[in-house]
Amino acid sequence: MSFKREAAGSECEMKAIILNWAAAETEERALLESITDIEIEITALTAEMRSEGPCKGGPSAA
Repeated sequence: MSFKREAAGSECEMKAIILNWAAAETEERALLESITDIEIEITALTAEMRSEGPCKGGPSAA
């Protein structure tokens, strides 16, 4: 136990490091889920736009 205390300074500091790491992991997972949701939405909108054909007066209409 003394080695751990020397490495992290104190048990409390070690717990804080672990909690910060866990929070960062949770935040990363949430961001990845958000990115996945956005990718799914973009894919669905792209498919919808393709099924409607080119826009009138837009760059695709030229």
